[in-house]
Amino acid sequence: MKNGICVLTFMQTTENSVRSACSLDAKINEIRLLFNTPKLEGRILVIVEGLTDKVYKNLFDNSKVVFKKNGSCDGLISFIDKLNVDFQGLYIVIKDADFDHLNNISYTQYDNVFLTDTHDIETMMLSVRTIEQKLAVEFLDEIDEGFIQKCMKHLEPLSYLKWYNISKHLNLVVKEIQIGTIYDGCNQVSLTDCEYELYKDKKNRDRCACVVKEVSEFIKTHKTEDKWNLVNGHDLCKALNIFFKNQGKSTGDVSKCLRMGYSLNDFKQTELYHSINKWENLYRKKILKDGCQ
Repeated sequence: MKNGICVLTFMQTTENSVRSACSLDAKINEIRLLFNTPKLEGRILVIVEGLTDKVYKNLFDNSKVVFKKNGSCDGLISFIDKLNVDFQGLYIVIKDADFDHLNNISYTQYDNVFLTDTHDIETMMLSVRTIEQKLAVEFLDEIDEGFIQKCMKHLEPLSYLKWYNISKHLNLVVKEIQIGTIYDGCNQVSLTDCEYELYKDKKNRDRCACVVKEVSEFIKTHKTEDKWNLVNGHDLCKALNIFFKNQGKSTGDVSKCLRMGYSLNDFKQTELYHSINKWENLYRKKILKDGCQ
C-alpha cells in the first residue's frame, strides 16, 4: 500500500438505497486500488466533486497532492468505517455541510471528517466580506452592499424546500428546478413555481403530494435567520448571475470570480482550515499551503 491521503468531498444524492449501496462498494474498491498505484507514491490523493477541485488547488500544496474528480456518494458513515480499517490517518473527508449545521448533525466520532463552515464551499467563499466588494467591482457600476443577502432572501422558499426534502428523506429530484425558470433577479421565488417545476417529474408527485402546503408548514417550525447554512451555494451563484443581468450587465461566471477572489488568507480564517490543521499536527502530515495568497 502506498502512503497517501484521500481527501473527499461528499454531496447529497437521490439514489435509491440499492443503487447507493452498489455505488458505495464501487467507490471503496476504487479508493483501495488508487492507494496502490505508482501515481500516488509520495503524494496525496484528493478526491473532489465537480469544479470543487479548482477551489482546493488554491488551498492545498499541489506538489504533494493528486486531484481526482468523482461523482456523488451516499453512505458517508459506512464509507468512513470501512476505509478506516486500513487507512486510518491516511485520509480525511471534507463534507459540504448542506443542512447538517441546521440539523445539529456532526461527525465528532471521527477525527478525519470535517464540515464546511457554511452550507458549502461556495457559501463559504461568498460569506467573506471582501468578496462582495470584488463582485461589485466586476459586475456593477458602483458598490451596492447587501446584494448577496438580497439574493439569499429571494431564494429562501427553494432553500426550505430542499431542507424539507433532506429532513424527511423524500428523495425529491430537486434538480428539476432550474433557477433561471423560477427567479427573475428582483423578486422572491415562489413555492408554487418550485412545485410546478418539480412536478414535471412524476416521481416527485408520488413522493410528495403537495409541496406548497407541506413546505409552508415546515417553514413555520424551522424558520431560521442563518441564511449561510440555509441557501445552497450553487443556487446562489446562479441567482447572482441573474441578478447582475437584471441590472443590465452582461455577466461572466460568478463561480470563477469567486475562485479567483478567494484567498488562502481567507481560508485560514475558517473553522475548516483550523480543523484540518489540527489533523495535520495529529498525524504529522502537511497538505495545506503555507503563507498568504
